[in-house]
Amino acid sequence: MTPRRPRSFADVDHPRFAVCSYSTPHNSIYDDVEQASAVGASAVGIWEGKMAQGEDDRLLEHMATHGIATSTAVPERHSVLGIPFDLPDTPTDPGERTDLICRSIERLAKFSPSAIAVAPGTSGDADHPAGPYEALVPNLRTIAEVAEANDMLIGFELLAARRGCPVNTLPDMAAMIDEVGSSHIGIMFDIFHSWP
Repeated sequence: MTPRRPRSFADVDHPRFAVCSYSTPHNSIYDDVEQASAVGASAVGIWEGKMAQGEDDRLLEHMATHGIATSTAVPERHSVLGIPFDLPDTPTDPGERTDLICRSIERLAKFSPSAIAVAPGTSGDADHPAGPYEALVPNLRTIAEVAEANDMLIGFELLAARRGCPVNTLPDMAAMIDEVGSSHIGIMFDIFHSWP
């Protein structure tokens, strides 16, 4: 009998830790699930960039077989303003990027993550932050609306000033989220990005 996958990471009642598939670039998503299960993890933070089109049901079954839930999910293109290591064919327009993020939210919702990570963006240059800054609020509002329609939460990820992120402090992020005005978006605090 195939074990049932917990609805979400929040439903796991034993010691909880997860492995983020974004941090294991040489693994397949299936390797991530198997290795997480082997070391006693409860969940995997899935990255859409590892997920082949048309294989979502297979991945869900693989996760259920190994007793692995989804902690967080990261869209393949997850920043509104772009990042230096975007692939060459990735759109640079914030509206086009938002459309990609919204399609990813609709896909990732079936994995029941605790949150879907979305980042402001970075330029790679602290002296010249990514922009246009004024594109963030309206596009985040669109993302939050799609998240609400899919019963998902968005984790707006804190990125460092040293990396050229235009909104890089907790108070600034909180103010931006207040301006967006949705209960479906909150701050995702990543220790790696927490130092200037």
